[in-house]
Amino acid sequence: MDIIILSRRKNHRSCYNTRMSKIDWFIIQSYTTLPDALKKPLQELDTLCFTWQRTVTPAQKKENDDKFCSGADIAGYVLAMEAGRLIGETKICKRTITFEHHVILLGGIGSVATHPDKRLRGVAKATVARAMEMLKDLGCDIAYLCVDERDPRKIALYRSFGFDLLYRPHTYLGKSGKRYTDTDAMIAPVNAPLLYNIVMDGTAPLDIGTGNW
Repeated sequence: MDIIILSRRKNHRSCYNTRMSKIDWFIIQSYTTLPDALKKPLQELDTLCFTWQRTVTPAQKKENDDKFCSGADIAGYVLAMEAGRLIGETKICKRTITFEHHVILLGGIGSVATHPDKRLRGVAKATVARAMEMLKDLGCDIAYLCVDERDPRKIALYRSFGFDLLYRPHTYLGKSGKRYTDTDAMIAPVNAPLLYNIVMDGTAPLDIGTGNW
């Protein structure tokens, strides 16, 4: 089902040169399998938004390919469309992990992106909101994502959906079998607030399995 989102574009100038707000809209579409017609636009949006991918060294690219090797975990796509044009995305993933002998169905939020010309209109908030609904429908216990801890705007966005910084390391295996440790995780309760509290109150690193999102 498509979801129509109304957004207010600020500081639009009318023909009378008077500042006013313009209301427009975009559509949120969700898929479990990405249609072929959207694969190229999605790749182009990734290239446009994730600019760091264009500046990495060969060694960094090799390491990133080793770290982000979990394409098989992708469980869905949430896309924002405006007049047939892709302007935003969020991917969702899921896998089963264990923490302190507790089995957890871990949901993942990744690749949150908005076209540079379409930012500050609530696109990311709308795609993440739909993504969280999908993780709930999939039965995920808690949700996980990585965030730039130096970006308060992103942290505030994710906190509005119940995420909080883990405040300790998380770990995962790369495709090569190498173990990586990072400190940029946020998690949120989805269907199991008790498991969320157990993870947040724990002291051991959170092992998210093979591949980061």
